[in-house]
Amino acid sequence: MADVTGTLHREFGGKTYALRLTMRDIATLQGDYGDDLGGWLSETPPRILNFGFAVDVISLAVSRGSKIAERREADEIADELFTADRELFTAVMSATFASEAAANGDASGNGAAPADQAQV
Repeated sequence: MADVTGTLHREFGGKTYALRLTMRDIATLQGDYGDDLGGWLSETPPRILNFGFAVDVISLAVSRGSKIAERREADEIADELFTADRELFTAVMSATFASEAAANGDASGNGAAPADQAQV
């Protein structure tokens, strides 16, 4: 079966995990962090990364992409993946909003998280 657009793959601990976010996941994050996801969907993303937000994004992406129903398990995997790869949050956000960036001709102000915007 082919991957859904926006799916990333990462290996950790001898396993390969698929990561992706759906609109339901984005809605969940909006409920927790506000409509602009703590500034990530605005014209001026935050300068300093909220690590709780980043781990929640990765946890939801792991849960959805790898079909992990237990939130605690997804949280632990997300924490380990993000600790090993500090660019993972940006990769997940960029993959999630890639089609919007392409449709608009660039990534500014459309929800894609530029790598140089937040200090990790």
